Amino acid sequence: MLLLIFRCCVLSVLLAIPVQAQNWPQGSGPNGNWTAEGKNPPTSWSASTGENIVWRTPLPESGQGSVIAWGDRLFVTSNVPWTEGATSDAKQKRKGPMGTDIIGYCLDSKTGEILWQVTLKGTRLKLYAGPFSDSTAPSPITDGKHVWFYNVSGMIGCYDFDGKEIWTHSWTPRGIMANRQFEPLLVGDVILNVEVLDKSTVIDQRSLVDNEMVKKLKSEHANKDYFTFIHAYDKLTGELKWISEASTSTHSASCLGKTKNGELALLHGRGGGHHPIETPKGLSLTSLAAGSEGKTLWNYELKTGSEYTHQWNPKYATWWVKDHHVVIDAATGKEVRRQPLNKNVTIRSYDIDKGQYINSESRSIKLNGKVTTHYSNLIVGDHHYFRTFSPFMVGRVHLETGAAEYLQVPVQVDRKSDDKESVHWKNPVAQNDTRNTRGIDVGIADKRSKGNGWGHISAAPPIAVGNILYIPTMIGTVYVIDASAKQLDENALLSVSDLGPAGQTWTLSSFSYANGHLYHRTMKEVLCIGTR
Repeated sequence: MLLLIFRCCVLSVLLAIPVQAQNWPQGSGPNGNWTAEGKNPPTSWSASTGENIVWRTPLPESGQGSVIAWGDRLFVTSNVPWTEGATSDAKQKRKGPMGTDIIGYCLDSKTGEILWQVTLKGTRLKLYAGPFSDSTAPSPITDGKHVWFYNVSGMIGCYDFDGKEIWTHSWTPRGIMANRQFEPLLVGDVILNVEVLDKSTVIDQRSLVDNEMVKKLKSEHANKDYFTFIHAYDKLTGELKWISEASTSTHSASCLGKTKNGELALLHGRGGGHHPIETPKGLSLTSLAAGSEGKTLWNYELKTGSEYTHQWNPKYATWWVKDHHVVIDAATGKEVRRQPLNKNVTIRSYDIDKGQYINSESRSIKLNGKVTTHYSNLIVGDHHYFRTFSPFMVGRVHLETGAAEYLQVPVQVDRKSDDKESVHWKNPVAQNDTRNTRGIDVGIADKRSKGNGWGHISAAPPIAVGNILYIPTMIGTVYVIDASAKQLDENALLSVSDLGPAGQTWTLSSFSYANGHLYHRTMKEVLCIGTR
């Protein structure tokens, strides 16, 4: 019955009408908030069976950034291919693939052919297929004439569309809490990056063995020279133009937007797991308007972390405090409402024995002290969507009323052929395979990389094209949601699509959308999703 609901609720074929050209110039999309407008985006596919897969291009090594699209060009980064016996970090007790360098690729968007590639050197070792980051975690950005590739291990490179180098900028990342979720942004004639304030004070990676140094950096009296701030560079020369007044932690996935007055601004935060040193914890709204670049519009302070995509619109900004959802006035930074998301909620759960969904209102739900799988949240319309930390549910809270709804979803659909598939509600089919296309297991250093993609990982942020919401998981399961649905129920779940065979697919990348197609990179390949 469930499979019939999925099949009947979805027409996966795109309508044969012209699609407005749409570029995806950076990881957080054309608007810098993971949303875009577009006609008839794909709503169902399977990379396991090849359904609605236009082309696929294997990559030699893993990576975590998004595919960036402009016209007939795609850009994506990958770690340098790792070989047995290559560099590892014994002092950090990490036994597994690590590296400092990455490769930037340019692909043909119509065929997937690799047109050219460049190498970006780094200085800080990062795990391959880490559940929280790797050196490719920041996506490239483009303006249609140039592309900027980012290596979180310490390098930005600007190239033209033929791969000719324009300029590069290198720095030594701080040896503790390296950048992860900040997505580089192109704002006018500057590009934004997150770096340590005083480059001369950067501690070496090896200094982490000095526990006294670590304690000092994490203390309330830490030197702000060690803090990370937003840096703006001239896009064509690499000249530093300004630095934000407010610091930002490496856990913060900053979100671009406009205030009620039309002022361009960036919402970013401080705090998070392992006590990043930037203080005070909380949110800041930083102006990007001409003449006010980097100025703080307001600060919102709390004692909790910030492992989230910091979502906002002209009216509200949002925050999470354990199992509570916080709504903040986007004009003033003042708290509007704080409510628990584990009480008086509506739950649409699936009864496996009966083979049907059951609705329960005014219920309580056990959220294990946390609400969301990190970064898996997005504002679409009047709702703030998220994946729960556990169990397997998609939730949403109405920004005006506070009404909270939960929909249980399968953790995985195992497709062997077009007419044979099995739905798994409690556990995926097997421990996830983190082998690259060359058969090397690059995810052995952290057992959480082998997990189901829910809970304590740095998940890929979802995206929305119009009212269609795409929520990926680390094991390649994708929930496609109709965000215009009046109720969050099985009818709002347009499909449970996949990015590859169950148990053999790994990804921490977000989607991108352009010209009627979705693009995604898994550990093994780049996919173009749509109709041929």
